Amino acid sequence: MASLYAVKPSPDKGLGVFATRPVKPGTVIIRDHVSMKIRRPEYDVTSQHVQSAFDALSKEDQAAFMALHEGNLPYNTKLLRIYKANAFGDEVHAWVYLKLARLNHSCAPNAEITEPYNEADVKLVALKPIRKGEEVLISYNGALEEGSKRERATVTRENHGFECNCSVCSLTGEEAMLSDGRRRLINAISHKLEGYEPAHLYTTGSVSGLTPGKAWEVQRTASSFLLAKLLEAEGMVCYELAKSYATASLTLLGQLHEFKAAVVLASAQYVTEWMETGLRIMKTVRSPGSKDVTELEEAWKLVQKSGHLRLARSLVSPWFCLTDIMRAEANKAEG
Repeated sequence: MASLYAVKPSPDKGLGVFATRPVKPGTVIIRDHVSMKIRRPEYDVTSQHVQSAFDALSKEDQAAFMALHEGNLPYNTKLLRIYKANAFGDEVHAWVYLKLARLNHSCAPNAEITEPYNEADVKLVALKPIRKGEEVLISYNGALEEGSKRERATVTRENHGFECNCSVCSLTGEEAMLSDGRRRLINAISHKLEGYEPAHLYTTGSVSGLTPGKAWEVQRTASSFLLAKLLEAEGMVCYELAKSYATASLTLLGQLHEFKAAVVLASAQYVTEWMETGLRIMKTVRSPGSKDVTELEEAWKLVQKSGHLRLARSLVSPWFCLTDIMRAEANKAEG
């Protein structure tokens, strides 16, 4: 099968990776493996560490490494400059992929490297439809892409030595202001959902007479759904988007169980819609059979066994049948 990508010049970026034909979400574009791995945090790697790792490479891989972008940061050797410009890292290791190193950055990426990043073999997976001739882009900043334009610019300038001019950072005026606002909310809500209290995000102790614990579950549902819609508005198709829809579904279902003598039909519909949306996105951003997909499929099976949901289905079966038909037609159109 012909390659899905080609490496060629990218305006103002040196070389980049471009799709050679239309690519559907979930498609594996590149398979790669770790070529240089150093048992030190990326920020603590020195020229001596890089030289030792470089000497252990084959002649072919040495040539490929030396052909990579050198970066713009003032490190004392060319080897170290290339390594710093192309390395991934965590608190234990730093490493380089020779193929994936050709990928350029965007704050609204259309692809991602599958986790865990430091395993021997990894995949680059499309997050969105990619047109023939379109550049394939990843985010260098991880969670920091949730920051404002100024915050993201500081990170890319200081850590990577360039000014980002992606579709998000190129926004001006009101569009830039709205994007910054959405990303600040994404940052605040995602931190809150993970159990951290972000700056300037305060919650009330009670909602409509609920206890603090139950009030947080109501807030968790609303916050998860809001986070999902904000991520979608920013074009951030990712694991967090799938997780947000699934969390909104599961927490809403938990609230339905609190109503012992009532069935809330609209909420039961949302439980179904949100979980199916989360599962569909998860299957796009993760490989079939992966742990994340399997866990969400198991969660969906448990949701479908819920007495509230089964009763709601029986009471409004025409609605569920109609949505099933609409989903089937949508799947045909996508196929």
